[in-house]
Amino acid sequence: MSGVMAIIPYQVNSCVSGNIINFPTKSRERRCSTEMSFLQNDEEIRAVYNVFRGYIANASTLKKEKNARRNLTMFVCAINIGLRGGDFCKLKWSDVFDYDWDVKQESEFVPEKTERRDKNENITSRKYVKLRFNQNFRDTISEYLNWLKFCGCNPDLDDYIFESNKGNHIDEKAWYKIVERYRMEAGINRKIGTHGLRKTYGHRYYMSHQNKEEALIDLMGIFAHSDMRVTLRYIGIMGERIAANQERMCMSYDED
Repeated sequence: MSGVMAIIPYQVNSCVSGNIINFPTKSRERRCSTEMSFLQNDEEIRAVYNVFRGYIANASTLKKEKNARRNLTMFVCAINIGLRGGDFCKLKWSDVFDYDWDVKQESEFVPEKTERRDKNENITSRKYVKLRFNQNFRDTISEYLNWLKFCGCNPDLDDYIFESNKGNHIDEKAWYKIVERYRMEAGINRKIGTHGLRKTYGHRYYMSHQNKEEALIDLMGIFAHSDMRVTLRYIGIMGERIAANQERMCMSYDED
């Protein structure tokens, strides 16, 4: 995917100032796994990417361009980090950048589902996951930050990265609808949604790793799976392997 994931250079009409993740319950996880597919190869990723990019090129106002650039940034970052949709939408600049506004090598993050509170809403326990940022993620998030500054927006480290038009973070449901609309425009006829972007990360991680056994162990830890079969189904490998083996079973029934 080298070279594909760079944000479009600045194009504006005007500027204004302006350690383990807990998964949902097994029934919820099973339902998500069966309902949501993922982007299966680079061609599908590029097709969806180009739809996101097209909205930037066709933006008629600064507000529309800002939303389009946010959406493209979210797409690229989501398939390169693997967070759940709800946690991903709530990322803050401080989760990615240090005090000098350089991208961190890694960052500790508390997924929402791992926090436990008492009846007075005091935090009683929490679990951390390490976020690691690859080159696609670093380039894309930095380009987005530079564009915001170019347009007079100067975010604070405590601000949400992916803001809605109301100033809060974008809602996961809104992000889900964007992903679904754009994947349909790209000709992808399978549900993807926010969960499918997380599964896309897992599939790409596995396929990119030279040692598949190590990749599987890594992903079991990242996704907090206790059974490798769950992980293989989750990232689509088991289904692909079965289909490939069934094809290899085929024989010719023509008589000599």
